[in-house]
Amino acid sequence: IKMVRSVLEECGCGIEVDTDDVEKFANAIIEVHDLSQEIRLDMGERGKEKAKEFDFNVLTDKLEQVIDYAIEHKEK
Repeated sequence: IKMVRSVLEECGCGIEVDTDDVEKFANAIIEVHDLSQEIRLDMGERGKEKAKEFDFNVLTDKLEQVIDYAIEHKEK
């Protein structure tokens, strides 16, 4: 079974927490704050790069490719 990883974990650009858990959310903020500036900046850069994958134009291009493939390989 393939495990699905969070985007944050995949690109190392943040910490995933349940925002309904105030204590865990606060601890995550403190954890990021306590990282070196270099690590925080690196995380931010990785996040910016990953966000480009979710650009509307990128997503519509991917969807168009999937639709084209489906049409070309449609069972008759």
